[in-house]
Amino acid sequence: MASTILIESHRVTQRDRAALEKAMNAVPAATAAWRMALLSRFDVERLPLERVNHPVLLIAGGHDRLLPSTREAKRLQSRFPYAQLMLLPQSGHACLLETETNLQKILRQHGFLP
Repeated sequence: MASTILIESHRVTQRDRAALEKAMNAVPAATAAWRMALLSRFDVERLPLERVNHPVLLIAGGHDRLLPSTREAKRLQSRFPYAQLMLLPQSGHACLLETETNLQKILRQHGFLP
């Protein structure tokens, strides 16, 4: 199951796992490889992130097997002046698919929703 690189399967419903697999299978391998290559060429260091004067919420899954999300989120947090970090220690890359992850609650807890 290719989706296991993106999710902690026990934290995602069978229906959502099937939908993720279907979506992943719809993307040709060459396209996926091209998108990953784009990430390696993207130079975030050249962006003036320090000039962003709006609140930013960074959400990272601690069990991300696709990208080093926790390390990257912490690095970005140091660059955005008004950044908050929400680390989901048991979550994978696609943490918003997990049944235990409630984006509305997270946004409310960090002051992004009334």
